[in-house]
Amino acid sequence: MKNEKVSLKLSSRTVENKVDFGKGVVNSMTGNAYFPSPVPALAAVTNAINNLDAAKVAALDGGKSKTAVMHQNEAIVDNLLLQLGNYVESVAIAKAALGGDAKAVITGAGMDYRKQNSLSSVPDAPINVKADTTKSEGEITISWDKVAGAHAYVIEMSTDSSVVGSRLAAPPVGGGVVTPTFAVFTMVKILSQRKFTLTGLDSGTKYALRVYAVGTHGYGTYSNVVVAKAL
Repeated sequence: MKNEKVSLKLSSRTVENKVDFGKGVVNSMTGNAYFPSPVPALAAVTNAINNLDAAKVAALDGGKSKTAVMHQNEAIVDNLLLQLGNYVESVAIAKAALGGDAKAVITGAGMDYRKQNSLSSVPDAPINVKADTTKSEGEITISWDKVAGAHAYVIEMSTDSSVVGSRLAAPPVGGGVVTPTFAVFTMVKILSQRKFTLTGLDSGTKYALRVYAVGTHGYGTYSNVVVAKAL
């Protein structure tokens, strides 16, 4: 049988839909013989989904700090679901190698699939990435150029001093700073747009940001890192 690729469509899902989708995936994978040892553990995914659900309810009053907490929890759920999707896809590939039905594995996990009909390269790294301090406290806006073949973009952030404190005589091609290989970044947002405003940041703190594109055939490479200080 042919291999199939997992399609989570996280960038097009609302917070409420992600909660429902995540719960459905956990229910489908619980006790499923295809998935004896899910990575990450389903208990961790359930806990993150419950936290997001609670944060969503708390943010209904429109409070800025509560909305920021909701988006932070959304990023955690996105990251866990991406990891879980990779795990399910690896199980599906192994099943297909033995002549099994990869589609059945993926749908059995409560996930969608997409066919990989042709070979193609992954998206290029985003270019012309810019990070700007806004006039509002605790906010930074990041933007970049459109990447051919990209269905979604992933923003990552770091306050690692090895990155935000970089001082270069000659920046890399395209601008930005050189990223040490040991620098720690965390996922902030998965989206289809090419501009996003981070909120709820610490005033006076420098943040390093980078972006990569996600296409039909995988993840592209990171953009150059840009640094901005929250007002």
